[in-house]
Amino acid sequence: MTTIRNNRRRGGKVLFMNKLILAGIAGLLVVAVHAQTTPTVRSRNAVGLVRVDIAGSNQLTLLAVPFLPVNAVRAYTLDEVLGTNLHAGATAATADEVFVWDGAQQTYHAAFLGDASLGGLWSFMGADNLPHPCTQTNLFDLVPTVGFFVRNTADARSLYFSGDTPLAANTTLGMTNIQLRGQPYPVKQQLSTLLTTSDGARANWSPLKADQVWLWNSAGNRFDEYFLADATWGDASLTGRWCSMGTDGLPHPATNTVIQVGQGYFYKAQGTGFSWQASKPFVAP
Repeated sequence: MTTIRNNRRRGGKVLFMNKLILAGIAGLLVVAVHAQTTPTVRSRNAVGLVRVDIAGSNQLTLLAVPFLPVNAVRAYTLDEVLGTNLHAGATAATADEVFVWDGAQQTYHAAFLGDASLGGLWSFMGADNLPHPCTQTNLFDLVPTVGFFVRNTADARSLYFSGDTPLAANTTLGMTNIQLRGQPYPVKQQLSTLLTTSDGARANWSPLKADQVWLWNSAGNRFDEYFLADATWGDASLTGRWCSMGTDGLPHPATNTVIQVGQGYFYKAQGTGFSWQASKPFVAP
């Protein structure tokens, strides 16, 4: 199902920096305009940087880039985002892997970090059973709000995302079927305020009939599942709240569940889905 596009090249730089001792988001890039009177300070869009920690020992970590690419294409390649900062190999069996979710096809596309014999590039196995650079196809392009899995074969480590902080006051996300999403803005967010029924999400007494969020638990190698409850349980306080099912067979509100910056999550929409208008939760930039 992989479509190869030849001679596809992009500018940009590798956006993960290994062994960089820096965390958080960079401040505004300030341009000072000097005049004969008191200088006027003008600002432009911020360039952000955030650290994400990934598990080792063949565990999976679910990530998402919370920034806009600095290149003109406005999408990241795996070589730009991850570079050679993971473990390379001649085959997927010996290298670190990435699994990019295809929301339209409802399937994953797998890639691995090629070693020197493959030019040190992120590669995928083509229909000819040979490795090809991921830059030959757009199936591995990463854009903000789209999550992806990383399988790290050896030691746990920290990686870094960088890019432009989104300027738009709102970001529209299509919530149809099953989508692997990430925060459209570089902030952490409580699951309890992620989406409500007024946003278009569907609530129900049954987890199988309500919209769901699946957060990946690397330590447990599993998904922690949440659903949007309604008042059918007989408790009005549960109406429109994200809940998990307890061992007692009752829903429990996810009051302390946080989606971190750079963390991806699955969203399952019931019915025909809806368009979510995610508002920027900060004033500047």
